[in-house]
Amino acid sequence: MQALPRFFSTDENGNDEREFLSDFFENRDVMLSSIFLKGYQWPFDVRKLSGGSSIIDILVYMERSRGRRIFLDFRENPGREPVNFEKLDQEAYEYLRRAGACYGTPIERLSHMNMPAVEFYLGRGVDLRTKPLEIAVCAQHNNGGLAADAWWHTDVEGLFAAGEVCGSHGVYRPGGSALNSGQVGSARAAQYIAARRQGEPDNTGESFEEIAGKAVYDAEKMVSQVTGEKEGRIPVRELWNRAAVRMSRFGAAIRNPEKIELAIKEVQEELSHLGASAWVEEKKELWLAFRLRDMLISQFVYLSAMKDYVDHQGRSRGSALYTDFSGQKPDPRLPEEFTFCLDDGSSADLIQEVSYRNGKVRFEWRKVRTIPEDDNFFENVWRQFRESQNIY
Repeated sequence: MQALPRFFSTDENGNDEREFLSDFFENRDVMLSSIFLKGYQWPFDVRKLSGGSSIIDILVYMERSRGRRIFLDFRENPGREPVNFEKLDQEAYEYLRRAGACYGTPIERLSHMNMPAVEFYLGRGVDLRTKPLEIAVCAQHNNGGLAADAWWHTDVEGLFAAGEVCGSHGVYRPGGSALNSGQVGSARAAQYIAARRQGEPDNTGESFEEIAGKAVYDAEKMVSQVTGEKEGRIPVRELWNRAAVRMSRFGAAIRNPEKIELAIKEVQEELSHLGASAWVEEKKELWLAFRLRDMLISQFVYLSAMKDYVDHQGRSRGSALYTDFSGQKPDPRLPEEFTFCLDDGSSADLIQEVSYRNGKVRFEWRKVRTIPEDDNFFENVWRQFRESQNIY
């Protein structure tokens, strides 16, 4: 985005090209500065809608919701006109000036500043020098995840999950947190497992054979159902596409509480009748039926968590805009669904924990864990490390 590519949209067949951003921005230099900030301030953030970078996300979202495809074109400047860099926002101008990129076309600027990005897409069949790149507003990360302790041991006994899957960074994702979580989390989990998880498995409670046997029985039952007669059934790929569209509409960046409730009911209905309604033509597609079941369960949990958040007076924050007609729109030209109230931070010290059991979700709200205030003394820490590598 810092290379200032040209945005355009087409119909589903690639025709009727138009630069839709210029319909909203009356000033081209403001538009260019917002495009720059989109790459500089990623990801979508409700705090950056009024005069900020995230207005680009909203405009792309709106255009895509009209059934149009969105592309970035690095071959030509926006409006097919030269860029007057000195008229850009000061932050954008200084960045490009210091990068030595105040010239040429977007592909020339991108090649100068970040050639590996050009090569990245080239290695995946997209030559930015000759063709545009199709885009959409997507979930870049998950500000939540599995519950885990300091050694990345989850609340599922014996399951360790290292990295961003645990959502350890909270509502706003600091730059570099994914890399740090993955590297540090993997190392700490491995250290703990090597030191504390030796010996025979715990055989208290149900045995592995009993638990696995139930899962195998359920799986065999589902296989028998989805490979049955086609009459009156819906192909599994059609159900998959329907579920994907639903989550994009109701559980992505723009969330309407009333529509979330309707989506929850749809998911529950599809889950309860999945075996009877889904149809798999070939056995090689069976994996998709099981993945669809998992996706529907995930949708049910996530959508239910969103509803519970709103029921607890939760408001827009992070990468989620919750429609709230008692609030304000970031720009009067936007549709009413973008009316929202910004979170005031009153729940910043709370964690929403969700569990799923036997088709039902359960919620608990607790205080965040405090950062330990250790008064470490070198000799003590060094002795503990020699004895146990400080693995506790």
